[in-house]
Amino acid sequence: MYGIMLKNSSSFNALSRLTINKNKFKTLPPLLTTRNYSASEAKGTSKDNRDNPVKFIGSEAHSWDAKFTRSSPDIEQIPIIQPISVVLSVGIFLLYFCVLREENDIDLEFEQTLYQRVPGMEETQLIINYKYNIENQIDNTEIIARMRELGMKPENIEV
Repeated sequence: MYGIMLKNSSSFNALSRLTINKNKFKTLPPLLTTRNYSASEAKGTSKDNRDNPVKFIGSEAHSWDAKFTRSSPDIEQIPIIQPISVVLSVGIFLLYFCVLREENDIDLEFEQTLYQRVPGMEETQLIINYKYNIENQIDNTEIIARMRELGMKPENIEV
């Protein structure tokens, strides 16, 4: 394998001639900066060999099945204790989180409705629903009752 070449370094020429091959230093032919060399060229294969198609039959890719990519590991490869430890860990976590844990400020925040979080949103929504119901001749008694609870006057709303 070839070492990393530093193109922006002043010692590019010296580094481009060295490579590490299983703890041995080996000199390479001088590399041109304008041309990229592939591993096959450095190994000495001819250009004619590169132009031929790669043989699929006989390669490692030929023996690979798609089921190896999609499937989970065989049952024999999974340790016997793994399903037990996963179920036990998840069970203990759920017991702690759902039963034993005390409520905190974040839990109380989750109990609030969206209307409590965003001021003026409920009033705006009621006005929009009121206008829609009048245009489509739908009963507005529940919306008018909620408007009066909030201190709004439905008579002042322009349709």
